[in-house]
Amino acid sequence: MNKVYKKKIQKEINLTDGSIWKSLIVFFIPLLFGSFIQTLYSMVDAMMVGRFVGERALSAVGGTDYMIIVLYIGLYSGLATGANVVISQLFGAGERKKLFRTIDTAMVIGLIFGLLLGAASIAATPRMLEIMNNPADTMTDSIIYLRVYSFGIPALVVYNMGAGILRGLGDAKSPTLVLAVSSVLNIILDAVLILLFSMGVGGAAAATVIAQCIAAVWMFCMLEKRMKAAEARKRRPDGYACRRILQIGLPAALQSMTYSVANIITQVFVNGFGSRTVAAWAVFGKVDSVYWMVVSTFGIAVTTLIGQNYGAGKYDRVKKSLKQSTFMSLLFTAVFAVLIWVFARQMFYLFNNNEELVELGVWMARSFAPFYLAYAGIETMSAVLRGTGEITAPTVIMVGGICGVRLAWLFYAVPYFGTFYSLMLVYPVSWVVAEGLFLGYYLLRGRKKLERR
Repeated sequence: MNKVYKKKIQKEINLTDGSIWKSLIVFFIPLLFGSFIQTLYSMVDAMMVGRFVGERALSAVGGTDYMIIVLYIGLYSGLATGANVVISQLFGAGERKKLFRTIDTAMVIGLIFGLLLGAASIAATPRMLEIMNNPADTMTDSIIYLRVYSFGIPALVVYNMGAGILRGLGDAKSPTLVLAVSSVLNIILDAVLILLFSMGVGGAAAATVIAQCIAAVWMFCMLEKRMKAAEARKRRPDGYACRRILQIGLPAALQSMTYSVANIITQVFVNGFGSRTVAAWAVFGKVDSVYWMVVSTFGIAVTTLIGQNYGAGKYDRVKKSLKQSTFMSLLFTAVFAVLIWVFARQMFYLFNNNEELVELGVWMARSFAPFYLAYAGIETMSAVLRGTGEITAPTVIMVGGICGVRLAWLFYAVPYFGTFYSLMLVYPVSWVVAEGLFLGYYLLRGRKKLERR
């Protein structure tokens, strides 16, 4: 691949040369900034609703609706992962024609999937909430928020697919810029629609829809400009590219979906403890999301790093990347666990002034904090395997080792102990099992996978 072409198609960083940890950090920081902005506007949604609409509205937006939205995010993020892996490997290998066709194919897949998912969500919203035992006193707000949000799903999918494409090319800054601007717009619209027009939870959802539509159009225009600059010709969707994206993306989506389904079932159990516990759990979910923001964003960076180097045939660099990224993940996790323990109370006061709710939330956060280290290696190993194109092993481990264990714990251990703390333990127990399975797979087969195609 000539240098002029690389410069035109990739605006930021080549991950196949230089210091691994420096390249990873330089690529990771813009991604983290974008994820931070995204998490911030999600928190602002909750803060606006909690303080200016009420506790029941907060329970609606942050409880069952949030779990369903996370399920949707997992589905289209899985497809974006498929695009990211295929494109990063093609870019690393310098296969120009296949790269352009894969980019066009990925965007078509994203648009079709987004339209189908949005329509299905609008139709099925009431039934899904009923199945999840959504509290009766929040049902109306939950239906309004989720249905309005669903109109923006096609735009969300298009943006995320485009972001996966650009990250596969090594460009982390462009999707971050789009995300940052749309997130700031979302916050402004939250204030206007909730405070000025008193639209309640519908206003919070509408703010997200408007901001994401703008982000999707911007992302599409950005990709078109990039392709024209690279003089892409005879561009069209391609059957082989579609199969490759779906071979990786569908199992990743299935993994995310089953993971989210297990979380949804967990939410059903949480709902059984009453609306106050649901509200405290919802706020804790916003605080807890900061960690998942960091670790999942780091996983995206690792996947792209591995994909480019694996495509370029630099297998020794792939093995070194695994070691260095695992250490970095452990370090991030340890720092976060300390911060959440120390500042839990201040975090909860951002969302609600109810003293009992705050005390309950602080207890949840501090009880949970020590267990994050049990997850640190899971995301890294999964990201490394995805980057090599190996999707079966991480899917089986995540579905069986996390989701299977989690369901077993919910239906047997939680009824036996009958306490909310036993319910919270469903997460660390499943993490420990999955961590052991990933380690076993790496020792038995994973090392060979990293050495050759």
